Amino acid sequence: MDPNTINFMDAGRCMGLVDGFAGAAAFYESQPGAPGAICFPEEGMTIGQSVALVKAYLENQPEQLNEASTVLIFGAFLENYPCN
Repeated sequence: MDPNTINFMDAGRCMGLVDGFAGAAAFYESQPGAPGAICFPEEGMTIGQSVALVKAYLENQPEQLNEASTVLIFGAFLENYPCN
């Protein structure tokens, strides 16, 4: 990837959205009575790992790209870390 072609504002926004969603979801899921939809790895995830997971999900779900970003991020984590 050529750093001269990266839109760092968009990249930062993406990282913030993904990390913010993951943090909020992990907190929510840790609360008593939470539905247990997403079970994140016990060892945690880096922002880079989270963004890569969401990127792969988006590449495999092009028909859903018109959905809200939070819906897409939720879908990516739910598909990859469902609670059993």
